[in-house]
Amino acid sequence: MALFFVILISISCFYWLVLMATSLHFFHQLFPSAKSLPPISVLKPVKGIDPEAYESFSSFLKQDYPEFEVIFGVMDANDPAIPLIRRIQSDFPERSVSLVIAQPFGTNQKTAILHSLSREAKYDLLVLADSDISVNPDFLKRLASFFQDEKVGLVGCLYRSLGINLWSKVESLLISTFLLPSGILGHRILGLRYAFGAALAVRRKALSDIGGFASFKNHVADDHEIARLIHKAGWNILLIPYVVSNHLNCVSKSEFWARQLRWMKVAFVCHRSAYPAIFLTFSFPLALLFVLLSSFSPISLWFLVVTFGVRFVVGVLMADLLEHKELRRWLYLMPLVDLVFAFLWITAPVFKRFTWRHDEYIILPDGRMVPIVSDELKEVPRA
Repeated sequence: MALFFVILISISCFYWLVLMATSLHFFHQLFPSAKSLPPISVLKPVKGIDPEAYESFSSFLKQDYPEFEVIFGVMDANDPAIPLIRRIQSDFPERSVSLVIAQPFGTNQKTAILHSLSREAKYDLLVLADSDISVNPDFLKRLASFFQDEKVGLVGCLYRSLGINLWSKVESLLISTFLLPSGILGHRILGLRYAFGAALAVRRKALSDIGGFASFKNHVADDHEIARLIHKAGWNILLIPYVVSNHLNCVSKSEFWARQLRWMKVAFVCHRSAYPAIFLTFSFPLALLFVLLSSFSPISLWFLVVTFGVRFVVGVLMADLLEHKELRRWLYLMPLVDLVFAFLWITAPVFKRFTWRHDEYIILPDGRMVPIVSDELKEVPRA
């Protein structure tokens, strides 16, 4: 038994070393100089008011960029975010800011809003950004510089999550020390092509080549599907070392579990064959299990200390690379984060029902979302 755990934990630690090296190399990429800056349409799907909403919205109006428009979209004409959007329009009269009331289009409401916004957009370079994202003034210029290559269809970036209570800190650590570095490794070494949905840019021609937003209007993983389909259509997909900010503030326990189970379910649905391999990232939980099964043997305790040290170093490294100073102060939570992640990995495959922005859905094996009304499923949409 001891040999089994020693080999397994050693492989897991080696994975984290490779991940750290890959992340370091990734963040040392140079951004191309922007010789031309095409006009951009920024599409902002909104539902309700997120933390720091005004600051997030206004950051897109403070861009150091020659020509762009920002289009906000909601599904409900009575959405509480509408007065805030009107205030943004008033505060930035020199900018092109508009509001669209989106029409129903599939079961993924974010995709439905983006579909309506894309039809109103004037320009051929589209930036899709979640409502709780804020950016620096060079955001549009950085993304646009990569589209000088005519073969590039989509450019994705990373995000740092900012939180203040226990569950928002755990979520931030999960994103920063599991999701993002694993995504970098998958993109750089494993050849996987996907994007993080917080903020990305897409060429309208590439979007048209895959049938627009209609091609994944019922899919739970809109960010994964848009990148996968555009790559399948022959376009290049880039993941760049640009970091935007995601404002979490206070996250309740129920909100945390609902969101994390949905994300892990997405990983299971979209990468079913690779999903079991996530087990090899559980260095600390495996070491803890080794300690318990071996009755606290010296070698098991040594591996427990080593795995905690490795994960701590990963946390320090990602805090520096993401320029996320607060993350360093939360690293004492890493053991809890690792155990939570292992639990999510075990439970997500059998978990079907989830909540997204206060609406309930069930996820089908192919990734389609089916809304739940009064505990009865609506008719399942045909593929």
